[in-house]
Amino acid sequence: GRGFYLGVRERLFPASKFGRWFGASGMMTDELYDFSKEWDGENNENVLERWERKGMLHSPIPEPHNWNWGILSREECKTIQGAVSQVIKGHLQDIIDDPDGKPVMHLRSGERMQIEKDSIVVNCTDHLFTPSTEKLVSPGGHVLSPQIALLFPAVTSYYLSTLFLKGKLVEKITKELYVNRFSGEPKEANAIHASLVTAANLLILLPHLPLSVLLNDKYNLNTWFPKHRQALALGRFLWRRRYILAKAEQLGLEKYGG
Repeated sequence: GRGFYLGVRERLFPASKFGRWFGASGMMTDELYDFSKEWDGENNENVLERWERKGMLHSPIPEPHNWNWGILSREECKTIQGAVSQVIKGHLQDIIDDPDGKPVMHLRSGERMQIEKDSIVVNCTDHLFTPSTEKLVSPGGHVLSPQIALLFPAVTSYYLSTLFLKGKLVEKITKELYVNRFSGEPKEANAIHASLVTAANLLILLPHLPLSVLLNDKYNLNTWFPKHRQALALGRFLWRRRYILAKAEQLGLEKYGG
């Protein structure tokens, strides 16, 4: 592809006790807000470049363009950069032997590149395709289809299943939730769009979730930090509720309710 950014693991998940107790970054609700607050729906590359300058994003690939919420440590990034001798930006469609039996890579651009015979080719293509945007709850109220309303399937399933089983996931709530996507054009907008949608959906669901679910939820990355930081982060997130929901509405993001 065109090259991709990755989140800096040490900034998002500080390993040291000092970083977890006093660090300036790492609270996921803050990152969701910060990543989307300067987005106007079109300035995708500017937002990504700003986060790179801030030290939140990096890449082993020169001049990256996209980010899909992947994460890489600084050491891992250096290891990849030191091991890779050549970067070819493009989309591999197939590898076909030529008449002499030598393997040739066929790129989407039409370019052909011969590679050594007996080369090992590893398919690292991601498969985060956009799921169907069917209703989260079936018309009869018997089937739940969590999809990725909260960015990751696991946390989405946990929160929505809890509400569903308690009879609280009513049509009024599901219609207000925004559709989260991880594909489509422009690709530069995918992670920014997902950050705003996830923040908005979480704020819509929070008033209906039992406190015990939030406190015991290890999918909630804020709970990886000390209690005082969790409380402060939650307070900041709730304080920003009006702004986040207004921005999602202003940008006309798609809702599950149409």
